[in-house]
Amino acid sequence: MKRMFVSLSLFLLTLAPVTYGLDVKARFDKDNLLLGQEVTFTIDVSGDIDCLDLVFPSHDDFSPFVIKQEMPCQKIDKGIEKRYVLAVFKLGRQELADLKILYKGEEYPLPSVSVDVKGLLPEDVSKVQMRAIKDMILVPFPWGYVVLLLLMIISVFLGVGLFLKRKEEEDTSSPARPYWEVAQNRISKLAKSSLIELGHYKQFYYELTEILRYYIQNRYGIPALEMTNTEFLEALRRLELDDDLKGALRQLVERSGPIKYAGFGPDSEGQARSDLELVRSILVRPEADGSGDDSRPSNP
Repeated sequence: MKRMFVSLSLFLLTLAPVTYGLDVKARFDKDNLLLGQEVTFTIDVSGDIDCLDLVFPSHDDFSPFVIKQEMPCQKIDKGIEKRYVLAVFKLGRQELADLKILYKGEEYPLPSVSVDVKGLLPEDVSKVQMRAIKDMILVPFPWGYVVLLLLMIISVFLGVGLFLKRKEEEDTSSPARPYWEVAQNRISKLAKSSLIELGHYKQFYYELTEILRYYIQNRYGIPALEMTNTEFLEALRRLELDDDLKGALRQLVERSGPIKYAGFGPDSEGQARSDLELVRSILVRPEADGSGDDSRPSNP
C-alpha cells in the first residue's frame, strides 16, 4: 500500500508542469487609495522563461484603470516581473479582472485583484477648516490692458502668417527628399549632438524613437507615428524582419518608455550609444536590401 502511494505521488508530480503550465500572479501595492492616486500593479510569472516569449495585456484591458507608466519586463530570481503604475477615477471597490498573458500560443488568465477608492476629502470632514466667504470687491474694467492685449494678439497673428508664408515658399522651391535620406540625416544630427554627453536622455530617446517610427511608417506603410507603444510593438512583430533584430527593437521601445515619460536614465551611456547604432543600422535605402521602394516621405 505504501509503495502504491509513493508511485502515485511521483506520477502526479511529473504531470504537474503539464497540467498547470506557468505560475502567474498579480497584485496591487495598496489596498486603499484616494481618487486619482497612483497605485503599482505587478505581474509575476514563475519559471525559466524570457520576456520575449510573453505577450502582456494591452492598455485597453485595464479599464477602469488608466496606465500612467509602463515599466519594461525584467528577469528576477524566480522568473519574470512586469510592473505598471495605474490610476483610477471611480469611487468604491474597483476590480482589475479578465487579464490574460500569452505564452507560446496559450492563454494564462491573471487572478483578479481589487482596491478600495475613496474620495478626496478625509472620512472625518469635521476636521476640515471651513472659512467664511468674504464680500465681493468691485474692480474697474481694465480697458487699457484689453487694448494692449488685442495689439499683441494682432502682432502675433501677423508674425505667424509671415513665417508660414516664407516656410511655404521655401518648401515649394526645393524638392522633397526620400524618406530614408531624411531619416539618415536626422540620425546623423542626433549622433553629432551632445545630448548623451550632457545626460539629456529624455530628449535623446524622444528623437531616436521618432526617427525609428518615421522610417517604419514610410517604408512599410503603417501609421507608426500615431501608434501607442503597445500597438507599435505588435506592428513590429508582424514585419518581415530578422528575429534578433525584432527582439532588439522591442527591448529599445520598452526601455525608452520610462526614460521619455518618467525621466529615468538608461543603464549606462554605452547603452544609449548602442541604441543609436541599432536604429542607424536599419535606416537603409530600400534598394540596398532588395525591398521597398524609393518613395517620398508621407510625413517629413
